[in-house]
Amino acid sequence: MAQVRRTAYREAAGAAFQGRTERTFWEQRIVARQQAVRGLYLAQAQLLGRSSDPGDRTLGAKIEAFVRGMPQPDTQRLALARDLRAANARLGRNAPEAGKERGR
Repeated sequence: MAQVRRTAYREAAGAAFQGRTERTFWEQRIVARQQAVRGLYLAQAQLLGRSSDPGDRTLGAKIEAFVRGMPQPDTQRLALARDLRAANARLGRNAPEAGKERGR
């Protein structure tokens, strides 16, 4: 496995199983950038919403709905952590109970 991929999985495992969920520097930057972008979209939507043109107001409402429907920013590390937790949960449910013999 490539070193970069191995490191990504190691960091995701830390987030998934060791409680290392604090945002990294880059995750903080991603969130800040997304907040700025969303803020700009919403500011423009408000300007359009105050227009006397019904088409502008409609567009403003659509832009606001678009921004409200945008997913939260995500990173590879957090997505991999969710996948690892889900896989671990599936394995835990499928594992034989302790003390019971497996079928022969």
